[in-house]
Amino acid sequence: MIVARAIIVTLLLFVTSARAGDDTQTSAALGSIRELLTDMAAAVESGDIGEYLSHVSPHDPVFLYEQRAWAADLREHPVVGFQLRLVQPEELELSEHAWATGELSMRWRMSERRPWREVRFPARFEAMNDVDGPWFYAGEHWNIVHDERHGAPNRAMALDDQLPAALQIVELMPGVRASVDDMFDVENPREQQLKIYPSMQHLQASIYLSYTEPLGGWNEPGEAIKLLAGDSLRSRGLKRLLAHEYAHAVTFTLGDRATDVDWWVLEGVSEHASDVATTPTDRTDRLMGMWTREGELKAWPQLADFRGEAEAYAIWVYVQGRHMIGYLTERFGDDARNQWLTMMAQGASLEEASGAVFGVSFKQIDADWRTSLEALAPSGGPSPSPN
Repeated sequence: MIVARAIIVTLLLFVTSARAGDDTQTSAALGSIRELLTDMAAAVESGDIGEYLSHVSPHDPVFLYEQRAWAADLREHPVVGFQLRLVQPEELELSEHAWATGELSMRWRMSERRPWREVRFPARFEAMNDVDGPWFYAGEHWNIVHDERHGAPNRAMALDDQLPAALQIVELMPGVRASVDDMFDVENPREQQLKIYPSMQHLQASIYLSYTEPLGGWNEPGEAIKLLAGDSLRSRGLKRLLAHEYAHAVTFTLGDRATDVDWWVLEGVSEHASDVATTPTDRTDRLMGMWTREGELKAWPQLADFRGEAEAYAIWVYVQGRHMIGYLTERFGDDARNQWLTMMAQGASLEEASGAVFGVSFKQIDADWRTSLEALAPSGGPSPSPN
């Protein structure tokens, strides 16, 4: 109980730390922030990534890293319109510590044929020296729950409506981290940031402006774990979701080529980690039985490329990948599976890693695995829904 109170007090001190400055300072800051937003919008519309990033606060290295990835996507997916504005500029709040907050509107569209999209959120702006500037964009004005009770720190970040979820997350994360770290046989002392987004569109926009695929969580090397607010954060599924996303974070520490590993491997390993951290269901076996019986299993190259053909087979990426990782673990053991994954995270191909670690070609492993699935596919009977 004493520890829980310490977490809440830390949160409340953060939330109540802003105080309005005098009218002259606020007016000057407002003018500087409006100019900042104009310059940022112009940089996005022109695709000038360096200019855009020159306006992003360097104080939070995780946010800066996320913004670099966000801006880099503009090379492949330029916008045709981008707007930033304070929704109610008269309500800008200026802190005595040279930062300000206000509701920000971000509007954009990717082509003339597509509608405008918009997200609004409380944003934070920081002055480098004092309120006279220069001013920088610092992203969402998060409420932060910081927990260091269990050695490896966790930082849950939420907007006002999601504070209960942030508190629940920092309660669950120590156990989740212990389970996943043990599965990978690693020690990961790094602070883990977790950000809760109130809407799908807000989460998507935090990744890239071009991102439109539905998702409930996101994690890339150097970035925070990003979570969508909703039922998954208020149910028993939260622990499973946290284990899945944290497993991605651990995978990215295994080698600098981890993001090049086949998508089904990355998602399959994370789904397996969720099974280890929670109580798995038989849903995967039922789906695998149905797909085996109806000839719906996919070839692994179809599930390999996140931006390619695999986009059309996302459910197979997760379910078929999860089943194969479970099969490999049962057949070869945890240590061998981890060595196999590490080799690929360091640049080895699927076949190279399989031959070196398992002593069997992946082609043969695949054939053996498909044979094993026949036990899950008795003829007849109702087929489970894949949704």
